[in-house]
Amino acid sequence: MAAPIEHPVKTLTEFAKHVEDALDLSRGKYGAKPSIVNWYRGSGESTTGKLVPKLYRHPTMKTANELLVLERQMLNWFKRQSILHQTLTPNIDPDYEYLFFMQHYGVPTRLLDWTGNPFIALYFALTSAPYDATHNRYNEDAAVWILSPNAWNERSLLDISWGPKGPVGIEDSEKSGYAPRTSDDPNDLKAMYELPIAMHGIPNNTRMFAQKGVFTIFGKVTDPMEKIFSDSAYPVESLVKLTVDKGDIPNFLDRVLSVGFTDSVSYPDLHGLALEIKRHFGFRM
Repeated sequence: MAAPIEHPVKTLTEFAKHVEDALDLSRGKYGAKPSIVNWYRGSGESTTGKLVPKLYRHPTMKTANELLVLERQMLNWFKRQSILHQTLTPNIDPDYEYLFFMQHYGVPTRLLDWTGNPFIALYFALTSAPYDATHNRYNEDAAVWILSPNAWNERSLLDISWGPKGPVGIEDSEKSGYAPRTSDDPNDLKAMYELPIAMHGIPNNTRMFAQKGVFTIFGKVTDPMEKIFSDSAYPVESLVKLTVDKGDIPNFLDRVLSVGFTDSVSYPDLHGLALEIKRHFGFRM
């Protein structure tokens, strides 16, 4: 049960080289064509931050059955109370669209955010790293995870012979295997697939569009993706981890901001502008 390959990085040059190597690894198996891309997720907590969605981090509920009942209850509540604030997209499954709305506004879902841009993922990893002001240090290394959607989905959807087609789209019938439950009956859980998959979302806000937002959506297995990788014999190229030592985070962040991946790029709104102004004038974020 091998863990994902992990590479420490010290410079932007090293980071870019590992990003390129991971892409070459993916394309070496699936073909050197523009449709073969990798996805990225930044975490400020390399060790304690797991690849698991917010719904599956509930403090007391742990089984898939009770968590998916909870999801249905929150989804119904959101539908009732948000009707004045949302305009649904024609010809899109409303349950899925509501899930993406919920994810955007912070309601726990089975969705886990990724991005198609490795430098945006690096920005998120570095800016979300917990800082201990008392001891003037970061408590943990930061990390950027690299996901090959083609390799990951080929293994996750092996039972239905999905093959190397890459991410599932909102228009694909296979998405029904990850649809929210319709009742509290435990039998309703049987139709859901087991393993998480890479899935294209619905770009229903400017942040998601600017951040090149994409997602993994989880099924009945509630374990983090790195554990699923090890337990279920995923291909080596499907999940790779790049780590930034906690002592290198300040210099790394300075370089990332200096080459243009600033707060207002990642957050193209007044929130991002406010972050950028505060950072420029020396406020700790």
